[in-house]
Amino acid sequence: MKIMGLIGLLLAVTIVSGCAQSRELIKTVGINTRTDIFQQVFIKGNIPQGSADLIIYSSLKTHKPGLYISDDMFGNKKGTPDYVLLVNIDGQATSIKGTLHAENGGSCSLRNSEIGEGIRYIFNRKLRLKEGIHRLIVAIPEDGIAIEKGISLAGGTENVIELIPQYWSSKPIGYSRHTTYTMRKTSFAGGLRTFDILLNEDSL
Repeated sequence: MKIMGLIGLLLAVTIVSGCAQSRELIKTVGINTRTDIFQQVFIKGNIPQGSADLIIYSSLKTHKPGLYISDDMFGNKKGTPDYVLLVNIDGQATSIKGTLHAENGGSCSLRNSEIGEGIRYIFNRKLRLKEGIHRLIVAIPEDGIAIEKGISLAGGTENVIELIPQYWSSKPIGYSRHTTYTMRKTSFAGGLRTFDILLNEDSL
């Protein structure tokens, strides 16, 4: 019991610490302190010497707008075009609006956290910046999420940052044989918890 209590305390401290760090990053992620770090790229072509292209991509799902009373009470932007992804690289910021559509699909599996009726977002932006090491922050303020990573880009290359959504638990699905704790299924309906971040399919 003491060991379980200690584990629970450490987990709580970790979550609180992570939330505090996210709040601080969210305060700065949308602020431009530089304007010369990157430019948006709209067409394909040769990458200039000393530069690298970076595609930022994510596919995620939220509940439909107005589904909960709290949506109207607190001005929740989920399911609307105002639900945006913020990106900051070395002090230069950009806001990425997603393309969105209603979706009710997915395989009926305990491992599928995106089953059910909701709104699918696709975020996609291509940037060109100098080769080398950069400080990247990605954030969705609506969910209180902000993550900071260091990335290294080689000159003349096209690179992909993929943000893979990880959701909170939604509702109980049963009990484990080996514990009295209720098992819970992660679901987009529970809201976005964090991102796993891949650079060219490798974890950061």
